[in-house]
Amino acid sequence: MPVVEVAMAVSHEDFEPQFDVAAELLERSQPDVAWSDRPRVLVEVQDSTRLQEILRRAGNAFGFNPVLGDPADGGFSYICKFYTGDDAEPEYFNTVIDRQGVITNYVDPMKATYGQIAAAAEAGVFVGDPARLLLLVDDQQQWGGNGFVFWENLIKNLPDALLYIGGVYGGVRAVTDAALAGLRVIRKVREKWYKRGVHLSDIKRVVARPRTTKEAAELLGISKSDTEKLLRALALEPSNDARWRPRTDVDAEVLRLIFDSAEQASEMYLDGDTLRDALKQVLALPPEERLNQLANIFASVAEETWSSSGEEEAL
Repeated sequence: MPVVEVAMAVSHEDFEPQFDVAAELLERSQPDVAWSDRPRVLVEVQDSTRLQEILRRAGNAFGFNPVLGDPADGGFSYICKFYTGDDAEPEYFNTVIDRQGVITNYVDPMKATYGQIAAAAEAGVFVGDPARLLLLVDDQQQWGGNGFVFWENLIKNLPDALLYIGGVYGGVRAVTDAALAGLRVIRKVREKWYKRGVHLSDIKRVVARPRTTKEAAELLGISKSDTEKLLRALALEPSNDARWRPRTDVDAEVLRLIFDSAEQASEMYLDGDTLRDALKQVLALPPEERLNQLANIFASVAEETWSSSGEEEAL
């Protein structure tokens, strides 16, 4: 039976765990610690074992319960990377190859099986070691729930992106005001959502059909006032029957694009300058092409970033 060695790391020096963890374990998990000095556990797997299950077993072996998004039960926000060498940056996994040699990029790594990861490494489409995994734990203040950090960063970068393309909308101020009001709601309620394990996709399901403020507020678990601000940030407006429906103006299209971009970014782990560059490229397209080209542009930017990163490591 295959065995995966899982090492533990924390995301930053000031990491404050939202779960019980031994001080010695935390000290040996700091960002600058070498792989060989990190706390490590061995996890027996089968080809059908999913990556998420490997991380769950590793967390239990380390002595904490890896329930993503539920700090009340000892959970945390995590990222996983694979070992590529003592002096090299660990790699994300997001590419699979099937028996016919067909490659699929940007898959959900948590749903990937050990067999898929091993096959990708054997075929050379993934450079990490499938048998050596880095469990990178993060605190809720940085991530604030699955995917919401990307939405936050996109909203913060929105004014700069709109100015970059010339501010050709009905009102840059109107767009940014609605988005920033939504951002304030996210920051206000993200701890509650974190405990509930709320993801960006959950928000999308809530607004997928017309709802009243009361109905949406009950589903989101927040106040009616905050619900209205959030719905406006999602480019919705109340209709005659008091149910919120999508706006159709050009400013609304930008707000929806921001949310869809956040979903793409969360799937590809794009952040910082890379995320801002992808947003600018999308907004620079004619309005009618943006949604259709969104996934392609984010994929292209991700590919360029990872390729340049690999070239720098080779140097």
